[in-house]
Formats: sequence, structure tokens, C-alpha cells
Amino acid sequence: LHALPLAPLGTTDGASYSPVLDGKIVVAPPNMLLSKHVEPDVPVITGTNAQSCTLFVMRVTAMREMTSATLAKLVAALWPKDVDQILAHYPLSQYSLVPPASAWAQILSDYIFVCPTRATSSILADGGADAFLYKFAYVPDCDIFPPDLHKYLGAYHFAEIPLVFGNPPLIPPVPCTWSPSDRNVSLAMRHIWTGFAHAELPSSLVDWPAYNTTARPLYIIDEAPSLDHNYRGQLCDFWANIPPPSVIADSHALARPALLQALATSPEHILALIG
Repeated sequence: LHALPLAPLGTTDGASYSPVLDGKIVVAPPNMLLSKHVEPDVPVITGTNAQSCTLFVMRVTAMREMTSATLAKLVAALWPKDVDQILAHYPLSQYSLVPPASAWAQILSDYIFVCPTRATSSILADGGADAFLYKFAYVPDCDIFPPDLHKYLGAYHFAEIPLVFGNPPLIPPVPCTWSPSDRNVSLAMRHIWTGFAHAELPSSLVDWPAYNTTARPLYIIDEAPSLDHNYRGQLCDFWANIPPPSVIADSHALARPALLQALATSPEHILALIG
């Protein structure tokens, strides 16, 4: 790899944020492989962030200012036969800030992150493995994004990384230090992960049972941690019956770099890429 020129590696669209299906080591999408064989003696922590895709939607003014008509066009570009029922499951009235953009971010979060992770946990549990499902819901006080943008992001994709490693942002846009809440959540997260590595059980502040497909427990990582059940279950059941978009080769292909890059540019760019 050191001998190869960088240009071809940087321009290919064959890469993915999900595992690359090379036909040798990874021969099929992970959930498909897990459905055929689960190692029951290998416990797993699985989870997502509460607002994963705000990172890709909210950082650009053109995305935040999309109209409801533009939202409908974006949904139609991916799921032309299911537009009305998808929009009905994400009513704009439930979002207080920039409703069309918030709905689009939530649609993508559920489709790309929440529901596939829930499905993975179900497969692991049915195969006899201990899977511990979580939702990271804490919004850090000291963050890498400026305050005028921070309010749109919530618990966005990778917001938990500085906390789980115990490292405050090195170059925040406005000088800040971790608040007591930031430190407490960071300490709690480090206890969870190190406890899991040490004893194969997460060291949580609230009892965190292994996932099962009856109660579907989910641990909420927040300033005041709690336990939920069947988180976004009705929506994930809904998405399970929606055929994948024709432009999507597998359940994780929405994470292709080109599409994720487009999410942070403009609605027009997304529609051009999909079209």
C-alpha cells in the first residue's frame, strides 16, 4: 500500500463505511452472516446515537432550510412507492427545530443506524449470545461545533467518542472545558467499556440486562442513565417491510461515501447523485 499512488485510492466510490464485501474474508453483509451462525460465547455491546444523522444533515444551511416539498422529493428519490407512508411515520409536528431537515435526519438515522443495530441485537440474542444494546443520548456541553450549530445536532454521530476515551475536544470552536456533567458521563462510559472488557458485562449505573426479543431492553447513556424497552420498535417494524431503494445494493449502502458526503452539501446534490 505504501507503494501505491494515493489518487486512485482517494477517488474510488467502491469503498464503504460498512464492511467491504471482498468475497474472501467478508463474503456477505454482516447481519446475513450472523443469521447463519452466532458464536454464543462471545458477548457484544451494540448501540447507536440518538440523533446520528444530524451530523450529515444539519451542518449546512441549505440542508437545514429545506422545505417540506424538498423532503418529499428526497424520500421519493429513494422510496418512490412508499413516500406517503414514510412521511406519515415522521410527522413534521413532532420536531421543534427546522422540521423538514429534522425529519430527514431521523429517517436516515432509523434506516442506517437504529433499525439495523436493533436487528443485529435480535440475531445475536436469538443465537444465544449476550448482546447489550444502548442508545447514547447525552449532548455534551463542550463540543467541537459552535453553539449556533450545536443546538441542531443533539447526540450526533461520533459525539460520544471524546467521552468514551476521556479526551475533551482539542480545538473547540469556542474555548471550553468539560462541564461536571461531561466528566461524569465520560467516567460512566469508560466504566461501561472497561468493565465489559474485564468481565464481559458492562459496568452500568442502572441494571442493564442482555437483549432479548421479548422485552427488548435498551440502556440509555445520558446524564441520568435509564432503561427503555422496544426503542423505536414500531418504526423498525415498519422499515422491515419497506423494500430497500433501488440504488441501494445492501442494507448499509446508504453509508457509501458519496451519499454521506452529499448529505452534508445540499438537497439538490443528493437528488443529482441518486438520480
